[in-house]
Amino acid sequence: MPRLRLYLPIIITVQGLFFATGFGLLRLILLDRFHFQPFWGSVAVASSSLITVGLLAYMHKYADALSEKRVLVLVALTAASSLLLAVGDIGLWGYVVILALYAGEHVLHPFMSEILNRHAPQQQRATVLSVASFLKTLPYVMLAPVIGYLNTNGQIAYFLVAWSILIFGAVGIYLVTKKRDTNISLAVPAA
Repeated sequence: MPRLRLYLPIIITVQGLFFATGFGLLRLILLDRFHFQPFWGSVAVASSSLITVGLLAYMHKYADALSEKRVLVLVALTAASSLLLAVGDIGLWGYVVILALYAGEHVLHPFMSEILNRHAPQQQRATVLSVASFLKTLPYVMLAPVIGYLNTNGQIAYFLVAWSILIFGAVGIYLVTKKRDTNISLAVPAA
């Protein structure tokens, strides 16, 4: 499945980041870094959810016009830029980072699943999706102690910058490897 290999760097770096944010400790670290009190942190996450639902509805409405390259690159570059923005002491402007990471996670997951479904041979689709799911959790499993250590010692910026560079590299590999853009429809097919 050589044509699926081009998605590996994005799955590992971008979806790995989203897993560390959505299910791991990175969101808590970032909310604390941006000085959100627990109540306002929950408001930030809840409002990010509402905005993401609106974004997904918009994407569903224009699903036939979605470009694989455009969506993958936009989500990945937004994630990397958000990490770089999080390096600074931006206070409540950190909401933009939380929103970008939250929305990116929920936009990329169904989009990447659809891409893998379309490109994987029919008899191997379940295996491909399972491996992709495993690969997006792998970075967090390995990096959680590192993230915790760096945060405890006030050096989380090293992770934020390093992971941004890895995402930029993954986007570069994807763009160089991807020969032709395709439209990915998230619309439900008519019966």
